[in-house]
Amino acid sequence: MVVDDMARTITFYENLLGSARGASELVVLHIGMGVGSGAIIDGRLYSGHHGAAGEIGHLTVDSQGYR
Repeated sequence: MVVDDMARTITFYENLLGSARGASELVVLHIGMGVGSGAIIDGRLYSGHHGAAGEIGHLTVDSQGYR
């Protein structure tokens, strides 16, 4: 398995070795140099259809707001 995103990597290892070890459902919110998240669904790391699941740092909050 190849994991290419920091938040998904953290989620994967939290599920493999951390306090959420073996959980079948898990969501991790990572706030660092950016904002990202990762999810375990049915015991598997979820990447989404195009591999961009969890990329919440790129969401528009206010389309009329400051850039």
